[in-house]
Amino acid sequence: MSLAIASRYATALADVLSGDKADATPEAALNQLRDFQGTIEAAPELRTLFSAPSVDVESKKRLAETIGDRIGFSKSIRNLIFVMLDNRRITLLPELITAFEKWFDEKQGISRISVTSSTALLDDQRTSVIDKFQRLTGREIHASFHLDEALLGGVVVRVGSKLYDGSVSAQLQVLDRAMSGRL
Repeated sequence: MSLAIASRYATALADVLSGDKADATPEAALNQLRDFQGTIEAAPELRTLFSAPSVDVESKKRLAETIGDRIGFSKSIRNLIFVMLDNRRITLLPELITAFEKWFDEKQGISRISVTSSTALLDDQRTSVIDKFQRLTGREIHASFHLDEALLGGVVVRVGSKLYDGSVSAQLQVLDRAMSGRL
């Protein structure tokens, strides 16, 4: 439910920033949102204040505006934050940022992949994985790399909701199922 609501806010922001009267680029808006979220996360008292129902909305808006002035909020981002505060949805900011990143990536022709391996991949191995998925998707690839010793070897790559499992542990599971079916 919260992801759907955050996605609606992200879509509304995308519409505003795609219009003729846009006061920020999508990239600048995304950076402003990330900076605002980072400021809130860096100070637990800010996180508590923004999520507390006992603190009036106008006080939260004044604080958000002070933070926004330091960050350099565009009017669009300031208005978005104010609407989220009015509707008591500011806690959905991380989900909104994720949804807006997906929209922005789509607009830029970027696919994000998550690559998990049992050991750190060498630079040429990382490049090889990225190149293969660029050919597969036809898009620019931004990759994040993670370690999981439970894989035993190989890699697992997630592209959106698709999972490409080339790990040794997955191959052993397939072999185990095949052998137990024959016995």
